[in-house]
Amino acid sequence: MTTATYHLTLGRLHKLVERVRARIGQLHAEMARHLATQKLVNPLEKELSGILQNASEALLARETAEVLSRELARLRGIIATENARLGVNEALAMQDVLKQHLSYIQQAIASSAETGLKVSDVCVGADFGEYGRPASPLSAEEVAQLKAKAKALENEIFGLSDAVADRNATKVSVQLSEEVSQFLAA
Repeated sequence: MTTATYHLTLGRLHKLVERVRARIGQLHAEMARHLATQKLVNPLEKELSGILQNASEALLARETAEVLSRELARLRGIIATENARLGVNEALAMQDVLKQHLSYIQQAIASSAETGLKVSDVCVGADFGEYGRPASPLSAEEVAQLKAKAKALENEIFGLSDAVADRNATKVSVQLSEEVSQFLAA
C-alpha cells in the first residue's frame, strides 16, 4: 500500500473521516445487495454469470471496505490523540454540561414568565377559585439574576465553541494511503 504525507487541519481530517465512513457504508450496502441469496426459477447462463460476477465484485468491495475500515480506525485514533493533546475533549465536555445547565435556567425563566403571579405577592387566604392559579416562587429580582446568569452561560458556551473551532484549525501531518487520499478535495 502506497502512502503519502499530508498536512491537514483537524477540521479537514474530521471531514475526511466522514467521507471514508460514508464510502464504507456504501461498500457494505453493495456487498449485501450482491451477496444476498438469489431465487432461481429457470436461470439462463447469462443470469448465472451475472450473479457470479456481482458476487466477485462484492468480495472485492469487502476487501476495500476492510482496508478503509482499518484506515478509518487509525485516523480516528489520530484525531482522538490530537483532541486530547489540545484539550478539545475537555472543552466539549464543559460545553455539554453548561448547555444542560443553561437549559434548566431557561426552563425556570420561562415557567416564571408564564404565571405572571409571584408567590411573594399572594396574600394569605387569597381565593383563586376552584381551579387555583399558578404562581412562581421566584421574585422579579431572582428572575433577572437568572437571565443574567443565562446570558453569561451563553457567552461562555460561545467561547468554548470558538476555542474548539480554533483548535480544529491545528494542522497535523498524517500518512494517507491512496485508497483514503482519494477522498480529499484536489
